[in-house]
Amino acid sequence: MGRYDEAITFFDTALNADPDYIEAYYRKGTALIGLGQYDEAIVCFDRYLDTDPRDTDVLNHKGALLNLQGKREEAISCFNKALSVHPWHYEVLYNKGVTLFLLGRYDEAATCIKRVKEVSPNKTINTLLEICSKRTVDNDNLNFNLSNGNHHIHS
Repeated sequence: MGRYDEAITFFDTALNADPDYIEAYYRKGTALIGLGQYDEAIVCFDRYLDTDPRDTDVLNHKGALLNLQGKREEAISCFNKALSVHPWHYEVLYNKGVTLFLLGRYDEAATCIKRVKEVSPNKTINTLLEICSKRTVDNDNLNFNLSNGNHHIHS
């Protein structure tokens, strides 16, 4: 964890020198995720989005964190903003589909995941579509991992 602390110190130094260096807010936010400091990461992402509100990667990271915190409607809002800029963004579509599934909005989830499948078909997507169609899930098989800032489903 020392590396995350070092990164945060580095980005704080950069921001003290140039508070308008928005990339440092994004990078600091991703380091804060590594420390499990999700609220602070969202603050950094919001600061970045104040300057560049259409950045799909930052919106995706923020949405994934909100989903992790159980703030799923807010997460959907982030994903929708990202998709308004880049309608076929694989990770955003995937994360939105997972979030919709967790909200019990299975038909909408399946629609998102079908779009993901059009972009990048794989076994995980087929499994998620099957789960959506059954409208049930063995929660032991649903595992979220933010190590890369993205949700991953393992079955």
